[in-house]
Amino acid sequence: MASLFHPAWDRLSQGAKKLHARNVHQVAGRELDQASDMIICWTPGGRGEGGTGQVIRIANYLEIPVFDLAVVEDKTLLDFINQE
Repeated sequence: MASLFHPAWDRLSQGAKKLHARNVHQVAGRELDQASDMIICWTPGGRGEGGTGQVIRIANYLEIPVFDLAVVEDKTLLDFINQE
C-alpha cells in the first residue's frame, strides 16, 4: 500500500521503504482495518513533506481529517473535536 502513495517509490532504499510502510499502519492499523479518527501533525511550512507527507497522502485517500499545526487554518482542531 505504501508504494501507491509515494511519488518515487522505486528510488527509495529498502530501509526507507520499510519506514514508509510503517506509516501505513500508523494510519490504518496493524491489519489495515482500524483507521485513525484524525491525524495531527506538524510539517515545516505546512508543506507535508517526508514521512509525514506520506501519512497525509494516505489519510487523504482514506478520508481521514488531517490537521497540520503549521497551517493556520488547521489550528481550528479544537473546533473539530468539539463537533464530535
